[in-house]
Amino acid sequence: MAQANLTTIELHQLHERMMEHIVGIENCSLWLRQAQDPDLRQTLQSHLNQFQQHFQKLFGQLGAEPTGLTGGQPGGQGLAPGFPPVGQPGGNGGGWAWQPQGGNYQAHAFQADPSDTRITDPVLAASCLVYCKFESLACSQAALEAGHGSLRQCFLDVSRDHSQMALELYQLMERKGWYPVRFGPDSNVMNQVRSAYQGALRRAPAYAG
Repeated sequence: MAQANLTTIELHQLHERMMEHIVGIENCSLWLRQAQDPDLRQTLQSHLNQFQQHFQKLFGQLGAEPTGLTGGQPGGQGLAPGFPPVGQPGGNGGGWAWQPQGGNYQAHAFQADPSDTRITDPVLAASCLVYCKFESLACSQAALEAGHGSLRQCFLDVSRDHSQMALELYQLMERKGWYPVRFGPDSNVMNQVRSAYQGALRRAPAYAG
């Protein structure tokens, strides 16, 4: 592949997006190991594959091929050793649980058990959703700063993919009852939002090193 002729700004944007995708690959692998819900695990596996494909696309803009990727599977083959079995009860690694109450959602904060490092499925899904939203915006902004045609299109393609990934996660969370806000009549919107997030914050457990 021919060496790309990129400006300093374009190289900086490319560096930032590649670094974020390396972080995304690591995070998605961790989220997949933590997830218990089969549908969430399937979605996270699909997104992990896309994170890796995006990194390959971005790296390819430098005129080279990346090495060291495992082809979209944690550990290289299916689920990596140490993955909890599907259906195993979720951990109490901190966060919150959204429970429907009378058509709305109430956030129930709980104190983490420091001995349990697992995180609940709703929090895992929300974590990936937030990341996909961020990366969609970041790649869109990067495209605005890119004059190189191939690089600009690469950023736009990755931004579009992350937007679709965010939609998939939102739809999954809505279907599972994990998305905290259901809007009712306009007069009740403020009360419903306030009720959904009341008590959502919790005090993080102290770290004992």
